Amino acid sequence: MSRRMYKQTYATPQKLVGRSTSQQRYINSVYEFNMVIAEGDAGTGKTFPPSVIAVDMLNDPRYPVETIQLVRPNIELGDPIGFLKGDLYEKMAPWLVPFMDGFEHRLKKPDIRNMVNNEVIVPVPTAFLRGRTWNNCFVIVDEAQNLRYEEMKCILRRIGNDCKLVICADLDQCDLPDGVATGMKLLYDIDDMVIEKGYRPPYCWNDLEESVRSDVCEWFGQIIKEVEAEKVVS
Repeated sequence: MSRRMYKQTYATPQKLVGRSTSQQRYINSVYEFNMVIAEGDAGTGKTFPPSVIAVDMLNDPRYPVETIQLVRPNIELGDPIGFLKGDLYEKMAPWLVPFMDGFEHRLKKPDIRNMVNNEVIVPVPTAFLRGRTWNNCFVIVDEAQNLRYEEMKCILRRIGNDCKLVICADLDQCDLPDGVATGMKLLYDIDDMVIEKGYRPPYCWNDLEESVRSDVCEWFGQIIKEVEAEKVVS
């Protein structure tokens, strides 16, 4: 299904509203800036807003978005799942899970499947980043804490014309081996230089602190930090 064909079936929805003050600032920044960084604990709502907004911008004539590009590091938590049968959507379904809540907030599953199979929604493993230019697209980078330094550098140099880039990260969920620098370090170094030199950056940094998933999720997030802090002290 092409963007034009899909657009004919899409009704303009009510604009997304945040479930916390920090998430609302985050949503506003996605509309206002070409590049947005969202950092926060699990449950603070980093991936859901850009997934929804990407679909809205794809189908809004005011925005030049023609594709949604989804980037995730090539790191699995647990044992590898191996080869998957089926069409492109079926092969990528486990990989698409973090974005699906947002997509399904606006779309039906058959539409999502058609958009993946017709490369309107495009999963991009980091191994295939080089050589790309992101023009007229909305790019969501998820689990950015697991990007290596060189991968983050590559991502920042893929930005083309009319590209909206949202980077989501949680350093507490970093799965990189010891001694391997996370790509977030590059963003921290850039931000430090921006502040030091007084540059006007094309990005907005959001620190999300309030959980929007559940009170239980927020409680466990806090208690885990306390447990891990005690282990470091002892």
